[in-house]
Amino acid sequence: MTELNAISLRKNDLGQIHIFLVSSELKGAASRARTKLDKLISDNLNDLIADEKELAKDHNGTIQNNGNVSFNSETSDRDDFDVEHRQLLDEKVSLIEHTEGYFDKLTTALNDLTKDLNGLDAQAYDTLLDALEADKAEG
Repeated sequence: MTELNAISLRKNDLGQIHIFLVSSELKGAASRARTKLDKLISDNLNDLIADEKELAKDHNGTIQNNGNVSFNSETSDRDDFDVEHRQLLDEKVSLIEHTEGYFDKLTTALNDLTKDLNGLDAQAYDTLLDALEADKAEG
């Protein structure tokens, strides 16, 4: 049986990589590979949101609709929340390739992209390719 590949990404990078992936124009197998990877990223983003809500609640805070956290000033410890939140965002998740070869197809397609990238898209592209290439180097 073939060993499936896995990539590791910081939780803090998941949102921007998700946005980059859904806005990228890919065709055929590369598009399917992107969709499967983005599903894994979206699942982990949902887990992260749940963890953030629980963390805020543990510190007597509430996450507002805009993503900001509000605290009951009498019973909260914002500094502890901030430290634990940074630690949460720095954690890495492993995303396992469930269809053999899809990470390779996606790596090739991303390396062949011809559109100009800048700002957050360029950072997401670089972070994702670094993770995919690190997996290939380890594999």
